[in-house]
Amino acid sequence: MANKDKILATAQKYLQKNNLSRAIKEYVKVVAIDSKDVRSRQKLAELYSRTKNIEEALTHYEIVAAYYADNTFYLKAIAVYKLMQRLVPENLDYTLRLAQLNEQQGLVGNALSEYRVLLHAYEVSEENEQAIKILGRMRELDPENITIGMRIAEFYARIGDNDLAHESFVSVEKKLKQLSNYKQLQSFYEHFMNVWPNNLAIHVGYGLAMVEHGEPLGGVQFLTKLQRQYPEDENVLFALAKGFHQCSEFAHEVECLERLISWNKQNLDYYLSIYRAILAVDDTMKAVTYLELGKEFFFAEQRVAEIKPFYEQVRDLLPDNRDVLTSLHAVYEELGEGEKLFDVLSSDLGGEQQSADSDFAVESFGLRDEGSAAASEIVFEELEFDTVGNT
Repeated sequence: MANKDKILATAQKYLQKNNLSRAIKEYVKVVAIDSKDVRSRQKLAELYSRTKNIEEALTHYEIVAAYYADNTFYLKAIAVYKLMQRLVPENLDYTLRLAQLNEQQGLVGNALSEYRVLLHAYEVSEENEQAIKILGRMRELDPENITIGMRIAEFYARIGDNDLAHESFVSVEKKLKQLSNYKQLQSFYEHFMNVWPNNLAIHVGYGLAMVEHGEPLGGVQFLTKLQRQYPEDENVLFALAKGFHQCSEFAHEVECLERLISWNKQNLDYYLSIYRAILAVDDTMKAVTYLELGKEFFFAEQRVAEIKPFYEQVRDLLPDNRDVLTSLHAVYEELGEGEKLFDVLSSDLGGEQQSADSDFAVESFGLRDEGSAAASEIVFEELEFDTVGNT
């Protein structure tokens, strides 16, 4: 080691005279004697850098950086890789290593900055699959970052993986809805309407975002135009119905929902929506018609509890309607609500007694109305959509 110290002293003398080439020769001797002397090796790399011998500089910097990283001196390793990155900024391996070392040190923000450099480089070179890998790592570090999720969807679309693109899109959409940030959600839809201009679901989502987050009239106008372009699309028409509901245009909402039910008689969401809309316009008999039309599907799907409040509301308005009482009886029986079932049975029996008394009066005093009509048949007429768009 005495010989090593002597060589170092000689190297220092050359450095003081700014004789870099002779100093380099001395440091080469030092690392040959003691390969683990990382300080001398780092000084040697620095001297090679100053003399523009980049290849040799990088070789020795790499050995130093690896030593620091292997011994968990991550900050020192990061500092060395930064020097290497400055020498060869186009070398993405150094950028990746910096990102990884920052992660290991717990410097998430710095790691994300390095990953962004990599992402930009891969995007410019159109290496989309590499970009996706980087974005995946970024998402692990910052899972709530909306922009990262959007970029992942974009890159999957670029490589034609529509399933994963849609999955990523829906994931971001869900997060934005949970945040209730309408402006960000609106920008999100506008961005992807440009990415996927023919994706109808995104256009519907954009219209619903306006409807549900403070611009219902604008949403209705947008969805009305969309409905005229796609007059037979259920999702568009249902979104428009929701828009009319938000604008308290319940008659128009009913028109939309009646058409939807004529297309799809088993969609329970359509029935629940039309019950609310019809009762809002006080058309109780129409409410009974659609309650009876949809009842069997709610029983079949074991969602009977959802129609109970509507039957109860109609019963309050039409206490003597036998169809309502009979159906409410079946609802309570299905739900095991014995006390309410007893009340309905009592009402039913009272109705039967009243009916019997009426029949007695007719037979005894000849009061039968010969002109009374049979129960009318339900007819679904073709709907006219002045606002929605005539199809």
